[in-house]
Amino acid sequence: GVTGVQTCALPICLLDFRIEKGIRFSGNKKVAVRMEVYNATNVSTATAVITRSGPTFNNPTAIANPRIAVFGASFTF
Repeated sequence: GVTGVQTCALPICLLDFRIEKGIRFSGNKKVAVRMEVYNATNVSTATAVITRSGPTFNNPTAIANPRIAVFGASFTF
């Protein structure tokens, strides 16, 4: 018989956020500091799986990056 091809959409559940605080000085001068966090919950979500049938079917071959925090600042004048 003929079987159909099944596509599995991977649910990717990641939480990324950014916090920024701006401080205005005299005139148009402004300093902003920020923090960005990627994968805040530090989950190991599968981003790719084996789709070929067999004993390794649906095993993950790649996972999301670990939690990453980025700090930065900018000065506008």
